[in-house]
Amino acid sequence: MTREGDVKAALDKTIETFGRLDAAFNNAGIEQKGAATADIPLSDWDRIIAVNLRGVFLC
Repeated sequence: MTREGDVKAALDKTIETFGRLDAAFNNAGIEQKGAATADIPLSDWDRIIAVNLRGVFLC
């Protein structure tokens, strides 16, 4: 859900299969490890933002 092309392909397949999309419930996200925010590696933070924010935007 973080790659625009994959999201578009899923939507295209939905429309191909059912003819339309009436509603969508975007309910996906990941959490940080049990650590203080200051201790989270930047790579983990980038992944959280990619899934929790970019994923919602794309979907």
